[in-house]
Amino acid sequence: MTAPSAAPSWLAALPVESTAALAARGAVRRLKTGEALFRQGDPGDSLALVENGLLRVAALCAAGREIVLDYVGPGGAVGELAVFDGAPRAADVTAAEPSTVRLIPAAAVRAHLRADGAAALAALGQLAARLRRTNALVEALSGSGLEPRLARTLLRHADGGALRMTQGDLAAAAGLSRENVNRQLRDWARRGLVETGRGRLRLLQTKALEAIAEA
Repeated sequence: MTAPSAAPSWLAALPVESTAALAARGAVRRLKTGEALFRQGDPGDSLALVENGLLRVAALCAAGREIVLDYVGPGGAVGELAVFDGAPRAADVTAAEPSTVRLIPAAAVRAHLRADGAAALAALGQLAARLRRTNALVEALSGSGLEPRLARTLLRHADGGALRMTQGDLAAAAGLSRENVNRQLRDWARRGLVETGRGRLRLLQTKALEAIAEA
């Protein structure tokens, strides 16, 4: 599965030796596809750095429906919010494919940030970027019809015009039912906007989908 584009981890802004020193304090964990790394409500006692693979971040909304918030690939990090504020995990994190992560204790992360002002500023920048993405997601899911919501979701998660997500994940990311997503994709395929196949989706008419997304 190809990782969708996402903001890089704040660790990417640090000198290599600083990142290596922090990573050295973590323990390696390997995950099978579908295996949970964190569950919503778990204690926020560690930060996870993705060394390889792809992690899926999702949460339940008030209505009990799952919303896919993000996918995080190599070089990314998950679990920052719980580490910084000490609150329980805000979302489920599972492996979308076989993955390897390095779990760094929360205390070690906080000590590193206290000692390194550049790291602290990088962390704030990354969290601000995440907040902007979340705000954009909320805006995309509110007050829009089926076609604009689905088009925005496809454009947000596509990598090089290709998308490898299950229809269930795509529906969850768009906040739509799987039946409606399936029906709309079939219609777009007939119109030549997308090409569907087993476990994959390709955007053929990006400009047309952008116009739908902006409707």
